[in-house]
Amino acid sequence: MIHDHEIATAFSFYHEIQAIFEAIYRGAAYGMKIRFPHALVMTFLFRRDISLRRKIMAIMKLTMSHMWSLAKFAGVYKVRKQTLSQTTSMLTLVLRKVTIVLDHSSDAEIYKYQDAPARILSSRDERSILGLL
Repeated sequence: MIHDHEIATAFSFYHEIQAIFEAIYRGAAYGMKIRFPHALVMTFLFRRDISLRRKIMAIMKLTMSHMWSLAKFAGVYKVRKQTLSQTTSMLTLVLRKVTIVLDHSSDAEIYKYQDAPARILSSRDERSILGLL
């Protein structure tokens, strides 16, 4: 039997993959949209020494190169951003559990954390857990 949290996890993963492919597509489209007119003008202005066929090939080569560069950059950026987001949320959960375990010496502290289960730890809390304060 499939549980709700499994469906939510699969749905979230699907959206993350979709966002990565969308970033790649939009990066490629933007790279082509920006580079093609620039390459067209610059080739016809400054490359008078080559034939029309070679000009067209040069324009296409410059456009495709820029398109792939932006597509790769957008894809890598999106993957890194989502990886960092997942890592940060998991780290917050782990630090929260460590804080609750460390605070079992005082009942008041336990109730403080039980009243706010979704509390995001501040940098002061994280430093105190790691023994830096």
